[in-house]
Amino acid sequence: MHEGERVLDLGSGGGIDVLLSARRVGPTGKAYGLDTTEEMRKQAGQAGGPLTSRSEA
Repeated sequence: MHEGERVLDLGSGGGIDVLLSARRVGPTGKAYGLDTTEEMRKQAGQAGGPLTSRSEA
């Protein structure tokens, strides 16, 4: 990973890897985490950083 890149973590769980990735890609990059479990999304939201949650059936 390098500054400015975009990162996608599938099955991101509590989001720790997304947070670490965000630090590596810096302010010009983006780090996204995706998890299907409501509990993990809540945990990720408590870990820090902006959280956008969207559910689709």
